Amino acid sequence: MRPSLPIKILLIVAFLGYPFLMLFGLSHWGITPIALVLMVAAILKLLVSKHSQLKPLYILGIFCGLVSLLRQDEMWVKFYPTCMNVGWFLVFAWSLRTEQSMIERFARIHEPDLPPTGVAWTRKVTYVWCGFFLFNATVSAYTALYASLATWTWYNGFVAYVLMGCLFASEFVLRHFHKARLAKI
Repeated sequence: MRPSLPIKILLIVAFLGYPFLMLFGLSHWGITPIALVLMVAAILKLLVSKHSQLKPLYILGIFCGLVSLLRQDEMWVKFYPTCMNVGWFLVFAWSLRTEQSMIERFARIHEPDLPPTGVAWTRKVTYVWCGFFLFNATVSAYTALYASLATWTWYNGFVAYVLMGCLFASEFVLRHFHKARLAKI
């Protein structure tokens, strides 16, 4: 099933804006609507996802929403970003056990004939992303357990994305330096 453009946009907004939805929603509506939004968004992603290795991540979202809904406890919906980071760590780490690492798969979209040096580089970068996801999961869990909802929102809705963007940008710049250095050899 291919989602329509409005559904795609709604899902992007729901997942990226999730921490801010939590901050606003918990103070105005309570846990039930927030848990339901998380579950519906995760169910839609599960139904439309083309990537089977990502489906467990959406099942985790459904699980977090369901437990919070049944227990009427915000802790499980606060743990959703932690679960996603652990899930992404597992996806990336598992790819290291296969012929192509996750970053190599992404790289081959733009460069199908990736040289052996590029394959080695993408494997190292996949390890770096694994470390990032573990770090982010740890901080996210800490904010869910010990920080205020505002701090949790600030970290999971802004700081984590900035850190991810910095890692992505750093890797992009370093990759071009690495390619230029190899071209001179």
